[in-house]
This record gives sequence, structure tokens and C-alpha cells, in this order.
Amino acid sequence: MSSLITALLFTLGGCTDSAAELLMTCDGGNMDACYRDGNAAANAARPRYSEARKLYQKACLPTFRGSGRPEENHPEACHALAQLVRGAKGGPKDLPRAAELFEIACRGGIKDACVDLGIAVYAPPEGSEVREEPERAVELFFSACNEVDLTDLPAEGAAPLARACEALGHAYEDGKGVEKGAKDLEKAAELYQKACDAQYAAGCVSAGLLMVRSRSKAKIEEAAALFERGCKLDARHGCFDLAKLHEEKAWSAADDELAASFYRKSCAIDPTRGCYEAAWLMEQGKVTFREGEIESLYNQACDHGHTAACTKRNLE
Repeated sequence: MSSLITALLFTLGGCTDSAAELLMTCDGGNMDACYRDGNAAANAARPRYSEARKLYQKACLPTFRGSGRPEENHPEACHALAQLVRGAKGGPKDLPRAAELFEIACRGGIKDACVDLGIAVYAPPEGSEVREEPERAVELFFSACNEVDLTDLPAEGAAPLARACEALGHAYEDGKGVEKGAKDLEKAAELYQKACDAQYAAGCVSAGLLMVRSRSKAKIEEAAALFERGCKLDARHGCFDLAKLHEEKAWSAADDELAASFYRKSCAIDPTRGCYEAAWLMEQGKVTFREGEIESLYNQACDHGHTAACTKRNLE
């Protein structure tokens, strides 16, 4: 829209070069520029989330004013703003507003926002004032998951939309929002596997956990392979679960050294998980360790709220 205005002003002879340049900026009303500037602020080495919120809102604001001019709305900016509002970045958390923004972005054609909207309304936290709509969430998940084509995956996978497959799997595992409200573990497993095959690490973990919960010894080795796959895709997922299987000697290939290794991987990316467990294996003499490593791991765990680790900080 701003480029059209620029062209018209030039045609009428009423626009200087500096005025034309202004029209291409966020201050000049260019919504694309607001979105780009918001991204620059949010993704800076030291993120400026408060500034990013304001910039994204400038691009998304006309929708809230009811301007009736959809060309002024920037769905990508609404989605980005919703993610900041949901995550309490740059300002307070406001889940109802985040859901509204996800709705706007979803209607604007942002499939990933439709998944976020589904997650927001599937099972809102108690007291969040977000309306619970599991049936609608399932519809949103189903639509997005159908977009995942395992025969034509991008090199980086299809993780954004594959989230919908995993979320839909949980709906079938819970029997919530799905046909007849009946649990279907076979369908859940199929959807988790699809998410995993689309290179979404959490899908691999959900598939593995479903196998572990089946209590079938025959499934444990397969679950371990899924956890390892998730761990390789994203160390935040699968590494801890795989370490636990190794520590519990859940199958014949289980090994304490590997348990400690995977616990350390978890610890490196999320000190709330894995640091204490790795140190405990070392303290028991089950695995090798470097001088000072046990205390260092306990300290990391304690610093991130692990009460039991705090009681062990001053080991001799």
C-alpha cells in the first residue's frame, strides 16, 4: 500500500525525495518496515523485546482499530507479537491477548499461527481466561498436519507444522476433542512418528514415551532409538529421557557412561535437567569424571532451583 501512495504522490508532484524515503520507513507508515525493524530488535545479540513489541504492534494495530482495511494488517507481525505476549518478553504475559493475535495471524494465512492458536485453546491454564475449545484446536491441528508432506520435506525439515502432528497425537492419546472423545493410541503413535519423521524432535520424544508407557520390554530399544533421534535433532528433547533409560538399565545396551553423557548434554542446554543426575552417577562411582566436575554440576543444578543439588554443593 505504501508503494502505491508513493507513486501517487510522485504523480501529483507533491513528494520530495526525503518524503518518499520516509514513506518507506516504519515511522512513515510502512508496515513491512515495522515488521522488519521488530525482527531486528527481537533478534539482536541483546534482544530488545519491549521495542520489538511496539514495532510489531504498529504493523498489527489497524486490525484492533477496526479500520476495515485488511491491506494494512500485517499477519506476520501479529504472530510475532503474539509470541512475545505469550512468553512475557518485553512486557507482561497476557494469554487472552496472545490468543486473539494468533487468531488474526491465522486468518491472515500464517499456518504456524494456526498451530499456536490450537495449542492456546486446547487446554488453557486454569485462570487464564482463554476459552477452552478442544474440538476447534483439533481442527486446526488436523489442517496444519495435513500440510506436512514427508515425501517432499525441506532440508531443514517441517518442524513448525509438524508441531501440529504432535499436538494432534496428544489429542488422540488424551481422547480430547477427537471423534467420539475416544482415546486412540495407535493413531497417536502414527502422528508422533510423522512429526518425528518431519524432523520435529518433540515428536520423537512423544513417540518414545508412548512406547515406554506401554510397559512392553520389546518396545524399549525402539523407544531409546527415538529418544536418541530427538536428542540429535535438538538437545532439549530426548537426551534426558535416553539418559534415564540407560541409568535404569532398561535394555541390554544400557550403559552408565552413556547415561552420564546424555545427562551432560541435557545439562548443557537446560541446567534444570541432567546436571544433578550426571553428578549423582559420578558421586556413586559409576562413571569417570574430572576433578571438580561433580561439584560444578551440583552447583549448576542448585543455581537453577534444584533443591537436592543445593544440599550437595559443599562436597569435599
